[in-house]
Amino acid sequence: MNKLAKFVPICLIILAIPESAWAGDFYKLYPSWLEFIYHLLLLAFIAACLYTSYSIYTTMQGGKLGLPWLFIMISLISIFIRTALGFLTVLEAAYFKAFVFAILDLIFFLLLLGGLLLYKENLD
Repeated sequence: MNKLAKFVPICLIILAIPESAWAGDFYKLYPSWLEFIYHLLLLAFIAACLYTSYSIYTTMQGGKLGLPWLFIMISLISIFIRTALGFLTVLEAAYFKAFVFAILDLIFFLLLLGGLLLYKENLD
């Protein structure tokens, strides 16, 4: 309980800060072409993972493993959207609040973890 008592005031202080962080302010890769290549490769890798997950889902659609793979696919869609928004930030076409990226990251990890846990349970 002592750790929780220290954690709550820190969270309240962080939430009370009036400044907004923009996602483009987090980090910059130099030279700038490296940033473009990084985001394009990341988008391609996530799209390949999404295609593979979709093919597994369609193969096992009638079985017990359909719901876990659906969770995994939705999590990959959320991280693909996050990466696409990051690429727009790199291109300086649009800027988004860091809160949007944090929510998409949270959705990705929670759904991926939920899908993997359900997958493990169905294997037993």
